[in-house]
Amino acid sequence: MRFYTELSSRTNSDTSGLGLYMSKKLVEWMNGKIHAELEDNWFILHIYLPR
Repeated sequence: MRFYTELSSRTNSDTSGLGLYMSKKLVEWMNGKIHAELEDNWFILHIYLPR
């Protein structure tokens, strides 16, 4: 899964942009899955973790 910023006008230049990447790596480290989607201008992040 590739994470990136679509519009530079929405990007805060003071941040590194690593938040979603780090979330993905953490969820994978916990043997889970992560999926992001954009639906009707809502950013939806699905995180699945084993019990």
